[in-house]
Amino acid sequence: MIPLDEIRICKADAINYYRGDDQEFLNKIFFSDIRFKKVLESKIYFLQGDKGTGKTAFAVYNSNNETENIKSSLKFTSETDFKKFIRLIESGKINISDFVGIWKVILLLLISQELESILDGNLITNFLTLSKLDKAIKRYYKSAFFPEISNAIEIIDKAEVFLEILKNIKAGASSSEKIEKTGFQINLHEIENEFKKALIDIKLKKSFILFVDGTDQIPFDVKRAKYVECLRGLANAIWELNQLFFPEIFHKKHPTNFIKIVLLIRPDIFSIIRFHNANAKLKDNSVLLSWITTETNYKNSRLFKMIDNSLASQQTSKFALGYSWDAYVDKTFEICHANKTEILPSFISILRRTFMRPRDLFAFLDIMQARALRENSNKITSKIFNSSIPEFSRYLLGEVKDQFNFFHDDYEWGILFDFFNYFDGTIKFDFQFFEETFNRFLEDYPSENPDVFESPYVLLQSLYTSNIICYIEYSNNETFYHWSYKEKSYTNIEPLVEYESEYQFHIGLLKAIGLGQRINRKRH
Repeated sequence: MIPLDEIRICKADAINYYRGDDQEFLNKIFFSDIRFKKVLESKIYFLQGDKGTGKTAFAVYNSNNETENIKSSLKFTSETDFKKFIRLIESGKINISDFVGIWKVILLLLISQELESILDGNLITNFLTLSKLDKAIKRYYKSAFFPEISNAIEIIDKAEVFLEILKNIKAGASSSEKIEKTGFQINLHEIENEFKKALIDIKLKKSFILFVDGTDQIPFDVKRAKYVECLRGLANAIWELNQLFFPEIFHKKHPTNFIKIVLLIRPDIFSIIRFHNANAKLKDNSVLLSWITTETNYKNSRLFKMIDNSLASQQTSKFALGYSWDAYVDKTFEICHANKTEILPSFISILRRTFMRPRDLFAFLDIMQARALRENSNKITSKIFNSSIPEFSRYLLGEVKDQFNFFHDDYEWGILFDFFNYFDGTIKFDFQFFEETFNRFLEDYPSENPDVFESPYVLLQSLYTSNIICYIEYSNNETFYHWSYKEKSYTNIEPLVEYESEYQFHIGLLKAIGLGQRINRKRH
């Protein structure tokens, strides 16, 4: 086995492996199974999963590699892209009702540029129209066009200029200058048809998937409602192209090849899009990434296999499942609580402090490896694990904040964080205690009542959705801990908390939340 200091831990954000020097490392450690392979099917349009479940890693891996005769490309939406949309609305050039049409043009533009590498070059007449369109794009931009969403949006801003350039090329005119014109009504339908005509007759040698990522980056200075409208337009554009256009021009002619677009999206964000027949789209056109396992069966879980594979794949020899984990991590950890010592399998000790996501496991391993090397240890021990808990807790709280901030602002997060101090060290509580704590807190903050503090019920649901707390069920002498991330499924995309129950804070967050440190505040 190679020493611990030579082991590479997977980075938290898989975009680091996108077409860079590190892509070979991702190729080596990537763990694929039937759930990931299902995403490659022609009818899957949405890859759903909470932060850190592997959506971007899957898209990056497939964009870096040809998989099952399928070529892929990954494009990112950014805060700047959505700001451009908002500015176009505010300028009066477009309306919210135009969003679907705008996104279809952008997506068709990106696909037309990406397809050049997989066209059958012997059928030149089949891509003559696409070639003219490509020439118009390059002439519009005065140079080579980089097929990114931010560049594509510029054509929308001056659609009449692009249409004029395309018209000149079709007529045989030659001009290398941008034609600056104003006063023309944006004709999205005409541009969309130009792209469709360019694509309709091409012959594919391979299938093609365009992955679209970055949908949870809401700009801080953009109202959430406007952002959601932009996102709703993107999702509906993807649905319409996948369902109504691509099958008509490709699937019938080439049953083995297809073109499709896959949107990478969190389930909680997917739910606010309010798709028509959303349940059917979840069931028939989505893959929901989940790594949930039980403690009794963890060695056979996908999560353990994935983590062990990331270690085993870096060795010069092949080893049985679990051997690599045991080589770098003690089999058991001794965990000291307030009044007792508990000995558990090391993987379970770590798992309990996570949301059962690959990113969490890698983050914990990264923290522990760094500490082990500082202590000149070639193995992760109980001592190293216990001393790494505070740092990991801060990481996990940061993940919670990132999710929370899509629906609430930093001010609300600050108020929420203050609220935790009113629990006076209580980790497990009932609804009566929660309601009393809620009221006591509002007495100190009578003028500060953000949306999340609308009522104790609203706040309790928000804490549950964010995986800060679980609710506890007692049945037939058994205790069941219901976590939102565990309850989530195709039929239950927005799990609801049980009211009038018992609750418990997530053990992985306790150090970062700092329960028991009551803050004395002045009344407002």
